[in-house]
Amino acid sequence: MMPAKREWLVFVPPWVLGTILRLYQLPTQILVDDEWHLVHRLRNGGGLTSLATDFGTSDHSIGLGVCTWLIMQLTSVDELMLRLPSLLAGQLIVVLVPALLASLIGREAGIVLAWGLAVSPLLCFFSRLARPYAITTLLTCLAAVGFYRWFITMGKGHRSAWWYLLSASLAPLFHLAALPAVLAPASLVVIARLFPPPSPPRSYRQITCLLLGTAGMMVFFLTPPALHSAGSVVTRLHADQLQLSTLPGLVELLVGSGRTVVVAVVGAFAGIGIVALTRRDRLLATYLLTVIAAQLAALVAAGPLMLHVPIVAARYLVIVLPLLWVFPAVGLVA
Repeated sequence: MMPAKREWLVFVPPWVLGTILRLYQLPTQILVDDEWHLVHRLRNGGGLTSLATDFGTSDHSIGLGVCTWLIMQLTSVDELMLRLPSLLAGQLIVVLVPALLASLIGREAGIVLAWGLAVSPLLCFFSRLARPYAITTLLTCLAAVGFYRWFITMGKGHRSAWWYLLSASLAPLFHLAALPAVLAPASLVVIARLFPPPSPPRSYRQITCLLLGTAGMMVFFLTPPALHSAGSVVTRLHADQLQLSTLPGLVELLVGSGRTVVVAVVGAFAGIGIVALTRRDRLLATYLLTVIAAQLAALVAAGPLMLHVPIVAARYLVIVLPLLWVFPAVGLVA
């Protein structure tokens, strides 16, 4: 169930703080590094068809390119307008993801999660960039939560099915790295056999229809660019590996602090949260951990270019960061 209108009010304060952090000095922030990929593509005369059917040698992001092209048809585009899609997605992450999870993990844990997402340095950073990572994070989390909510609500919850279908189909269009996380919800069929939910889950026919419908949408969106430029994606795979020296910097980015005591405290609360959520709802805990593990395993197996650099590894894992932060949030209120 979606929270009642009055219940949404508890998420307003963290949303306000998150918005302030994401907007602070943003109008004076110049374009940096990979933000220029999209600018160069648009500058070189990339029309809508060109943007939607080409992954690009520098990964301009098809979804973000189409969004920016549409904005260009309405108004002039400057640095702030380039970042508008990411900014809006970053704001929605703070309120929408915790609100949808609150009925599953508890109201108090949902509120704690909202505050954590609001102040997460990594989420703030990606919300301020003209890159697809904040958008992909939002869509991936909506897909994962939407599928679970639909799976356990027999006879209703069709809105959650649409959440999954649309979010899972669009996420890879913004960033192909989302594919493992948005396909991982299919594992819930197996997990439910090990830990049956209190009420009967969806039938295999319903699950198959939703998964096939989602796969069909993905094929529709991704086939044209794959036929045109799949080689540019392949050349960036198996080019690097996650190294032990990468882990300290990666953990610092995901946690939001490099201080040992902070990392230890967050880790301790995460451990408490895993135990607490497993005792309360083993199906949900196992499902969330499976989605997170699928994204991590796929990242290690794919070995994309520059993976040994912590910020590069982080932009692939930030996709599931809100789901990862569920466990410290649950642990804090346990």
